[in-house]
Formats: sequence, C-alpha cells, structure tokens
Amino acid sequence: MTYDLLKKLSLTHAVTGDTSLIRTVLREELSRIGIEPEETGFGSLVFGNTRNPKKLIVSHCDEVGFQITKIEKNGRLRILPVGWVFANRLDHAIVYIQTDNGKVNGVVLHQEILKESNIKDFNSLFLDIGVNTREEAETMGIRPGQTGSFAKDFFENNGTIISSSLDNKVSQFIVLTLLEQNKEYLDDNMFAFNFDEEMEDHSANGIAFRYKPDLAVILDYCPVHQKWGEGDIMEPSGRGPAVMYRGGSYILHEKVRNYFDMKITAPFTKGFISANTLPSLEPQNYENNGHTKAVNVCIPALGYHGAAYSVRKSDIESLYNLTKNILETEL
Repeated sequence: MTYDLLKKLSLTHAVTGDTSLIRTVLREELSRIGIEPEETGFGSLVFGNTRNPKKLIVSHCDEVGFQITKIEKNGRLRILPVGWVFANRLDHAIVYIQTDNGKVNGVVLHQEILKESNIKDFNSLFLDIGVNTREEAETMGIRPGQTGSFAKDFFENNGTIISSSLDNKVSQFIVLTLLEQNKEYLDDNMFAFNFDEEMEDHSANGIAFRYKPDLAVILDYCPVHQKWGEGDIMEPSGRGPAVMYRGGSYILHEKVRNYFDMKITAPFTKGFISANTLPSLEPQNYENNGHTKAVNVCIPALGYHGAAYSVRKSDIESLYNLTKNILETEL
C-alpha cells in the first residue's frame, strides 16, 4: 500500500464550513476511478446504490481549525475555534489562513502574564501574520469569516504516518482505495463523504432519513493515548481498528454486536468509552430514522485535534481489510 493519495488529502484545506477544496479533490479522485457522485442539499457526496443500500460506508471529510472573527487596528487577528479544538493546542502554534489567493501563514500567541498553566480561553489568543495595521492585513486578502488550521505537513517514518490532519483523511483514503480496486462494492452498497462532522454532523440525519441503509458503518479516528473518562478501554496503536461497542449513553445494537462477534473474521479490537462524545453521537444520528443500525469503526492513533497525528501503517491496512470484510459479509 502506498500513501501518495493520503498525503494529497492530508495537505488539502478542509475546515468545516470551508470545504470546497477537499470536495474538489474528492470529486477528481472519484472521477478518475469512474464514479460520479450525487451531492445532497447539505453538500454530502453520495455514490453507489442509493436506491436500496444494504450498507453505508461513510467518512467525514472536514477537519478542526479556527475562524477569523475580527482584524484589530494593529493587524492582529481574533479567532474562534471550529470544531472541538482547544485554546492550549493553538497557543504558540504555526498556522495558516486559507484566503482566495492561497494560504497566509501566521502564529497564534497570547498576551497573558507568563505562567506555567495552560491557556484555556480563546479570548486570550491572537493570530499574528507579520503586519502592523488592519489595512496591511486586508491587502494580504484577510477578512473576517475565513478559516484556517494548523500548518500542514506529511512524513512517512518507517511504519508510521505523521501528519497534521489525519482526522479523518485516513478514512477517505480507505474508501477511495477500496473502490479503485473493488468497484463491485457499489452494486449493493452506498458510500458518503460528509463535510460537517466536526460541527455536530447534521448531514448524517439527512442521509439516514433519505437513503435508509440497513447498516451505517462510520469510519473515523480515535486517539488511544488518552481517555475521555475513567473506565474507558481502547487498545494501543498497532493492534488494528476499534469497533466501538460502547460510547457513553450509546450501546451497540445486539444484531450488530453479534455480526462483529460471530461473522466478521478480520481482526479488530473492541472500544468502550464512558463519555458522551462522538462515538455516542454519530451512530445515533443514523439510527434516528428507526430503520438503520449504525456502528463507529475507528483507526487508533496518537494525537487529537492538534498540530500533529501519528498513525501506524499496519493499522491503516487493517482498517482497509476490516472494511472490505464488512462489505463482503451479510448483516
């Protein structure tokens, strides 16, 4: 397995609410393998059997970042988070702003008294792009409403991928690679790329109600080096993808649990998260139609909504094999 496509996806701007660039790349990649997707009213790209799909394989394509809210007289930029990104992750980080003319680089800093504790409030942060007046910033193409994120890079380090936006570019890579090699999966199943997951994933409800797949398999990303709460069980990197059996108030449907326990032969680990975070939110969005059963399948990784992520190549290959096994196995 080669990773040039994953690099291309990872280096493409995709902050929620500003996803035209990644949508264009995905359309080009789908067209290259002979697939012309439909676009829903909310902007999701759907393709495959959209009439009576047995399974839906879905990947969100947006990423966390920030939005410019104000240009100060001295040229400093005020920002708010897009998605669940923390002030202390952005503090002293090299970032970029996506403008109409390309990327403008900058650094996020704060004006607090020097201290050891972490910055927790976005009101303490400002973004410096190397100018001293509002007019200079505007001349560079900066305006309120634009988005940006952590500076992007991509490294292959032995058996590991280290990059700035692997959440959730790995899942897009899996879907595109699978379909390039196995277009027959389109006959009975549908696939979707969503673009608003980091801001509540509203499009998931629309897809579920409109297409009503029997099973929705949500390919996503989970950090395994830290917990959301006491009692969480997540296996470390290198042991394959995690099927989320529990996420706070969400518990995997009995039929789906038996499906993974008794029918799926590809290796996976079982994840149990105590907090009401995305592994509980996402499946419920698809199950609200009263027909679809849903499961969150995560690639284990290091890093969470910050400047860098680390994913084992063996886990990417295992997620590919598990997704393939799911598509070839009746519920």
